Formats: sequence, structure tokens, C-alpha cells
Amino acid sequence: MAEYVDLAIARIGMAMVMADGEVNQDELDTFIDGMSNFDVSAEAVNEVLESIGDDNFFETAIADVLVIAEQGSEDLKAAIWSMAVKLMISDGDMDENEQLLAAAMGEAFGYADDD
Repeated sequence: MAEYVDLAIARIGMAMVMADGEVNQDELDTFIDGMSNFDVSAEAVNEVLESIGDDNFFETAIADVLVIAEQGSEDLKAAIWSMAVKLMISDGDMDENEQLLAAAMGEAFGYADDD
């Protein structure tokens, strides 16, 4: 699962970066820091970058969230959540796609507010 986890982390991170359709330096720096903190392989990051144009990129990132929620450790989920939050706020606001991914992740990881 280790190789899949690298791809999933990179895809989730890049989905957060690309959610608003543009990339700014703060988002890019946060993404790079996240990949470094997770020790994601350069090969995994490159594979994800090459797949950005795929029609189902965002949906694949949500599917990755669901797999991590089911198979990942609590520490892994918390670390991915932390990275995602940093990416969500790095450009100053959350757009609709970021909100959708955050809601899916929060619910899948058990962080959703039941109120």
C-alpha cells in the first residue's frame, strides 16, 4: 500500500492546490513542504502531475480519501488532514471544490461536525 499512499497523498494535495483552477506560490510551497514531510517519492509526484489533465482527477482524489479513511492509520489520516487544511488556507480563501474535498475528507476521516 506504500506506493498507493504516496500517489494518494500527492493526488489529494494537488487536488487542493488545483481546486480553484490556479496555482499561487504559497500553495505550491505548501504542497512541496507536504510532499517532503510525507517523504513522497519524486516518481509519485511526477505521476500525479502528469495526470492533472485527466477528466476524473478530482474524483480520483476523493476516491483516494475514501481508501485512506478505510485502510490508513489514524496518524496518517491526521497528517493528511493537516496538510489539506494548510493547502486550503494557503491562498486565503476556500473555493467550492476545496470545500467539497474538505467535507468528504472530514466525513470519511470522522472529523465532521454532527451539528
